[in-house]
Amino acid sequence: MRGTATIALVLMSLVLLSGPAAGREWEDAANRRIRFNFASRETLSTTVWTDDTESGENGWTHGDFSSSATPHFHVDTYMAYSGSSWWCGTFDFDADGGYGNNWDDRLDVPSTDWTGYTYPVLTYYYRCDSEFNYDFTYAQAESNGTWVDLNRGYTGTTAWTSDGYYLGNKDNPAVCRFRFVSDAAYSDADGYYLSVGGGFACDDIQIYDFNTTDVLFFDDVEGGGLCTPSVPAAAGDYWHISDASACQVYSPTHYWAVASPDTDFVQPNLQNWLQTPVVNISSYRSVVSCTLWVVFQGWIAGSSGGGWVEEVTTDGGATWNEIGSWYFDQCGYGYGPCDHFLFGLGATPYLPGTGQVAFRWTVLSGDDGISADPVCPYSSAGITIDDVWIDIEYDTPVEETSWGRIKSLYR
Repeated sequence: MRGTATIALVLMSLVLLSGPAAGREWEDAANRRIRFNFASRETLSTTVWTDDTESGENGWTHGDFSSSATPHFHVDTYMAYSGSSWWCGTFDFDADGGYGNNWDDRLDVPSTDWTGYTYPVLTYYYRCDSEFNYDFTYAQAESNGTWVDLNRGYTGTTAWTSDGYYLGNKDNPAVCRFRFVSDAAYSDADGYYLSVGGGFACDDIQIYDFNTTDVLFFDDVEGGGLCTPSVPAAAGDYWHISDASACQVYSPTHYWAVASPDTDFVQPNLQNWLQTPVVNISSYRSVVSCTLWVVFQGWIAGSSGGGWVEEVTTDGGATWNEIGSWYFDQCGYGYGPCDHFLFGLGATPYLPGTGQVAFRWTVLSGDDGISADPVCPYSSAGITIDDVWIDIEYDTPVEETSWGRIKSLYR
């Protein structure tokens, strides 16, 4: 994530200003005088939708983005090492190729038996262009059935080069893969990191015995390639309305939670989204601002590999715009475990659209899930959401007063 969300309590006050419209007088040739008022433009504010989580789901929706994930590794000639290469990238975002947020892609090397050999080695050529120190590609092998990183993670920009690792201290048969992982922000998808041909590509993948030079596996990626692209299995949707804790609730007795029901643990590899109902503000003339206010709590440490993303749509869901990417552990930042925070999510830069406004949160967790902060006297994890409402400011119309029409009354 880009940084830590240091969130303070928000104190709001509403001031209603009113007064008489500015008066004007006009006098004709016969010294007849009329006084009239111009209608002045006035900015008003109103709450267009609110929910206290006490009426069930009430139009909210939620789901699991990982259930619809598709592999991005594919055979391509674009910027290839020779002929064709395996590329974890796309042209969906820009013409020179790139990658998106929240990708978790694997390229699985076929299981390779090295019985009878003493020094099996994995070698390959690779290039990468991904956000430095945030988005990584790992070469991995199984050891006692557990995935182990062979490298420290390729990140930043590297032109085509070779690399290799000893496999003799790993499982036999050798089970290897490449894994590309991007975080929740800064990629070609949102335009904050513009790669060229990102995120990762590899070619001439080989497992051979160093002592005998016997080749046990080789994929030059010609003719379709011999490796297999994959993505993680669906993690499941864990958003639910809970009443398990008086500490987590803001206005009794219910709130939204993403931790596994009746536990203080967020499951691994989640991409769980929660969306407000679509609210129609198109009937308000000249909406100048739109803000969703949310009362929430947060226990997602940056070290957990998790976080959450905030998005808004102003066209009913046809397009979504990222407006925030955060991690936050309120006990770790000195707040109490039962404190609540008021946070504003702004839709204003994306108005008017069609005036069909909705907001959503996507909670992300790493390979180990998210556990409660051990220093908190109250155990919980993830984020909770209670009272929410949408405020807008809009302009009243200006009455176009016609001098000709006024004069005609006194001719």
